[in-house]
Amino acid sequence: MTGTSAGWTPERRARQAALMTRQNNDASFQAKRNRAAWSEDRKAQKRAQMLRQNADPAFRARNLDGISRRRPRGDIEIPAHTHPIVRGFFAEMREQQASMQRVARQAGIAADTISGWRKHMPMLDLIEAALGSLDLELVIVPRGSRDTNGFLQRRVKGQDR
Repeated sequence: MTGTSAGWTPERRARQAALMTRQNNDASFQAKRNRAAWSEDRKAQKRAQMLRQNADPAFRARNLDGISRRRPRGDIEIPAHTHPIVRGFFAEMREQQASMQRVARQAGIAADTISGWRKHMPMLDLIEAALGSLDLELVIVPRGSRDTNGFLQRRVKGQDR
């Protein structure tokens, strides 16, 4: 990427850097934005405001209503062309109610990498690390023995493949 990505020309970057330098050197600006520098009186006022809001039933109802309208966790749309191993990985994430951020952090990879697997095939070492964070492992099985989510199909007694 060059300096002109997203409309940020070198001149705009220089102006932004100068503005930030001025703000960082301005004590009154720092005092306004730094909560650690709030006076005890200001902290007490903010605490009282938060307690009033949380005690208000209408405020609580609005918050709970907003929470109920959120998209369910783990409701990740997987395209039809996605590899069965990746499909199984996302199905297990949904089953365990694991977020991409948690899995990525435990596997030592970026959450954007996991998100990209919906469209691009993952590298073997990365998918193994992510599967490991869900207590799964990658194995070789006979052809035709996986279901649509990449898991081993369970056989029922007396039933042929």
